[in-house]
Amino acid sequence: MRLEQVSLAAATSVVAGLTTATVGLTGPAAWADGAGALPLSHYAHLVVDGAHQHLFFSQGAGTTGIAVTDLAGEPVATLDGEQGADGLALSPDGRTLYAALADGDAIAVIDTATFTETRRVDTGGDSAPVSLAVAGGKVWYSCTDTADVSTWGGWQYLTVQS
Repeated sequence: MRLEQVSLAAATSVVAGLTTATVGLTGPAAWADGAGALPLSHYAHLVVDGAHQHLFFSQGAGTTGIAVTDLAGEPVATLDGEQGADGLALSPDGRTLYAALADGDAIAVIDTATFTETRRVDTGGDSAPVSLAVAGGKVWYSCTDTADVSTWGGWQYLTVQS
């Protein structure tokens, strides 16, 4: 095996060339293109409805509505009567928004095209559902026991009708 020596100047040139090549790959810096106040008293959860170009914001326990904006943040509607709306989840087709109603002990089923609650599913007294996920044709939700907020009720599910 034969080893060759490389001059210090040649090695420095190679390292400098590689450093310059990789430094130039960082791309443009990100920035916010605007700022504005949203119609929220609190913030709990956000869902993006790409099909209808809307954002849904829940506000958590002690509130009664879900704020809806367009993708630019401009107010579109408020879904009233959603007691303590917390966790939000969209159906796979984007037609239905599910909202965990911590103060209502229920899951609200909302049509995303009309902003109308089409159904409310009771989760039991003092269950206080807070988190949602849609998977495998089911809406999974977790509850807290309002008598002892350190106790989680575990995950349960609703079967989603097609």
